[in-house]
Amino acid sequence: MLISEQSFPHLQAAHDARLEQELERRRVARERRDELGASGARRRAWWRPSERMPQPGAADVRALPA
Repeated sequence: MLISEQSFPHLQAAHDARLEQELERRRVARERRDELGASGARRRAWWRPSERMPQPGAADVRALPA
């Protein structure tokens, strides 16, 4: 015989509560994302190379004479 969370009502209730919290967090995140998309103000992703900060001294680098 297998024993699972369904055999213990308090464990099932705790699992349901965690699931409900996770679904609520996802709902709030989706609403925030939709609000940002509607206003046109999108956050820039830090991992995109085109949006990285320039390296220190990168503007001072000059091509070497050939």
